[in-house]
Amino acid sequence: MTVMKLSNGRICLAVFGLVFLLVLTAAGRTAAAAKAQITAVRWSIIKSPVDDQKRLRIVFDLSAPIKKRDFKDIYSTGDVPQLIIDFSGITAARAVAKTQKLDGIFARQLTLSADGDSSKVVIRLNGEVDYNIFALDANPVANKPFRLVLDLGLTPGEGSGNGKADFDVSPGVRGKTIVLDAGHGGSDPGAISPAGIKEADITLAVARKVRKILQAAGAKVVMTRDADVDVYGRNASGVQELGARVGIANRNRAAVFISIHCNSFRDPSANGMSTYYYPKSRYDGLLARCVESSLASNIDLADRGVQQAGFYVIKNTRMPAVLVELAFISSPVDIRYLNSDGGQEKFARAIVGGIGDYFDKAR
Repeated sequence: MTVMKLSNGRICLAVFGLVFLLVLTAAGRTAAAAKAQITAVRWSIIKSPVDDQKRLRIVFDLSAPIKKRDFKDIYSTGDVPQLIIDFSGITAARAVAKTQKLDGIFARQLTLSADGDSSKVVIRLNGEVDYNIFALDANPVANKPFRLVLDLGLTPGEGSGNGKADFDVSPGVRGKTIVLDAGHGGSDPGAISPAGIKEADITLAVARKVRKILQAAGAKVVMTRDADVDVYGRNASGVQELGARVGIANRNRAAVFISIHCNSFRDPSANGMSTYYYPKSRYDGLLARCVESSLASNIDLADRGVQQAGFYVIKNTRMPAVLVELAFISSPVDIRYLNSDGGQEKFARAIVGGIGDYFDKAR
């Protein structure tokens, strides 16, 4: 053991230096400990008190406060629209899930990855969105930590008051993007006839025939599904599945959206064709009237007319949209049309005729 002999003054300086070094070390550790860490990520659907519209809210719980300079948000609208948040010097706790499925309406998936002492969040969107990002202080009384909050909402389209439509209403189908939604599919067969015929099979067969005719006329056709599959993915909730179909239409900036279904009722005498719309723009009703009129003029089945409804896929698409109930799969009369190649061809040609009539009348 070595003993240093120092004068009283030197002893004081040495002690002071040691204390100062310990204080600096402790301060450094405190500063390091105060650096924010992502401790949890969660999401929910909220309704804005400002415009009463639904939004996806993603909340990042933090161990310390965060400022704008600590993160950078990058919004991309390429083939796969996405929002990226780069956190500078902020890491994620090990317990935080690195991949999460989101609601399927506004966004599909969130991925959190580490990059040295920083981290990155990539959010795969279902289409173009508007968004707001802000920080919140901790609230010990409410047991709330520091948070970074991200709100996602659909970009406003026609009828929102901005005077600009997201869809094309010029004459003719040539060059138009038209999204066809074959109802049900995969884990959801839809209604089933007494003979075991699935609605999902009929709607897909008719949608494929509609596509063929439209493509021959020069339209660009996008199918929400082109096989007997779930659109969002296996084990998806109903909202996720419907949201995925809406997302395809919004992401492709379709001119119109046509959802094809079959009706069903416990009384086999119920029969006929009908077309539904949601009045989110001045064009939705026109599209419905044109399609139903074409069906009634070309197919010898009962005409149940045009009706309004709040079906998810026609309410949440940004372009004019209709849901066509071809006929009753439960009716012994209607099923002859629904389940025959000739009948399906007639339905397809009537739907295309209605779409063409709509573009000729829309201005």
